[in-house]
Amino acid sequence: MNDDETAGRKDPVPDERPQKRETYDGIPGPEASPPPGTYVPGVCNINMKGRMIRAMGALAGFVLIIIYNEKWELVLVHPVLYTLGLITLAFGTTLSFVQSMLAFCVFDGFLGRTFITGHEVRVSESDHTKDRRRALLIAGGSFVVGAFFAALLLIEELNRSIQ
Repeated sequence: MNDDETAGRKDPVPDERPQKRETYDGIPGPEASPPPGTYVPGVCNINMKGRMIRAMGALAGFVLIIIYNEKWELVLVHPVLYTLGLITLAFGTTLSFVQSMLAFCVFDGFLGRTFITGHEVRVSESDHTKDRRRALLIAGGSFVVGAFFAALLLIEELNRSIQ
């Protein structure tokens, strides 16, 4: 670069940070995030305590999947029941993990409420629509991931028994 190119450019001061901006309806844009503990329709409806409870549920579910998978011989005796049990455990674990990571409770989203302030608060109908859409997306995605994870475990265990 020569001096003519750098003369018009202003170098940012290290303490200057770009301001966070919001898009329509108060929903955070790509550079913004809501303050912790703030209800945002269709985005965040649980606080840190709720996230930690769901994270512990996901950890417990993962341990239960490992224990359940140790009895894989039952798939040869009761294949449907064993597979349904594994899919249910994997779905619950995935759902808990995703809710914890996204700070969004599917159950509260379906019911149109939030406990983010520590007590139950009913949300407006338009916010409930956004929450319901997000809850359906999370529940459906968790079911697909859980079923895929259960299928991988079953295939791996059956492959091991054949060899």
